[in-house]
Amino acid sequence: VPIHRLAEANSKLSAGSSAAEFLGFAAAGWLVEAFTGPTAVLIDSLSFIVSALFLARIKLAAESHLKVDGESDVSGSIWAGFPVIAASGQLRALALASALVGLSGGVVGALIVAYMARGIGFGPGVLGSIWSVGGLMSIIGAMAAWPAIKRFGYRWALAGGLLFSGLGTLAVAAAKGKSPSSAALLILNQVVTDPAHTVYNVADDSLRQTLLPDAVRGRATAAFHTLELLAGVVGAALSGFLGDAVGLRGALVVGLVPTFAAAVVIAASPIGRKGAGDSDLATAP
Repeated sequence: VPIHRLAEANSKLSAGSSAAEFLGFAAAGWLVEAFTGPTAVLIDSLSFIVSALFLARIKLAAESHLKVDGESDVSGSIWAGFPVIAASGQLRALALASALVGLSGGVVGALIVAYMARGIGFGPGVLGSIWSVGGLMSIIGAMAAWPAIKRFGYRWALAGGLLFSGLGTLAVAAAKGKSPSSAALLILNQVVTDPAHTVYNVADDSLRQTLLPDAVRGRATAAFHTLELLAGVVGAALSGFLGDAVGLRGALVVGLVPTFAAAVVIAASPIGRKGAGDSDLATAP
């Protein structure tokens, strides 16, 4: 994909996955209630086999196998990406934001379903239907991502996506008890958070791909994912302690702090500022 069409292409990929998310969530809760959890998991596992078969059919053009200093194995490939990230102010900001998002996701992801099911009391069928709204809204976010990037630039598309993603998740913490108002707040979360986070993801992927040279794009992407996943592990480990200390609702609120911090990091970064120098696209207004 040409560099100037990366964001558009990522938006279309995200729209496809969001459509699948919508259908999956819509079916998941009712599958659990109709066939029990293990059977639903078995059905889900079959979808991975179908995905693998599709991936196996992809025909790739000749790929670059350029060696990078310090690269000798998988870990060497990952570590080879870190100097590339460290050399760019824009990439450093994206990496720090990714780590903060991973930390927040580790805490919130470990607690949010427990809070919805136990703290609020909704069953899997109702929750699946509510989450399917998020899949639908993610499709809208995917379609809006490229226009948002063109209108506001990468920096504000990223920062705004993170800000509204965090604000939307606060609606979950505001819900209390099995009531129509709680259901409305959970739906509000899906309406605000999912499209906002989709815009962030599309902008993040596209800007990263734009800034990284071809020869090290895979290595640096591995470094990004390593940072985010390690932070997620830390967040998941902290979630239990936070839940015990301040309760599920309080832990959700605390867990969102890194997301808001990531928005501040992006807003204060050189991304999209004239003179940043990493990429013409990245410094577009």
